[in-house]
Amino acid sequence: MLPGFDDEAAHFGDRSIDDTIARYRTLGAGDVVVKDGERGATLAIGEDRLHVPVHPAEAVVDTTSAGDSFNGGYLIRLAAGDPPEAAARFASRLAAAVIGHPGALIDRETLGL
Repeated sequence: MLPGFDDEAAHFGDRSIDDTIARYRTLGAGDVVVKDGERGATLAIGEDRLHVPVHPAEAVVDTTSAGDSFNGGYLIRLAAGDPPEAAARFASRLAAAVIGHPGALIDRETLGL
């Protein structure tokens, strides 16, 4: 699961990232990655928890698709065999690059990743 904490707090009343992780685990989710905007992401992988700070953006032009970019980057790096922490760090770099451009679709060469 890749929820964003702001949405979980607004829609389900979660008061903390731990609340979000616990709720998804109760529903049967194994690994949970909770995105928390500029505060980074918390990974609950098995019994392990770790925080991956946000990668600083050079410029913030348009935050459209930041979360989707993180999700896609995280999943593609997991599929390529990266461990979760490395996948989350890549995903954070990707989201930081995406928000530096207008719109949600940026070609790969422009991103420089």
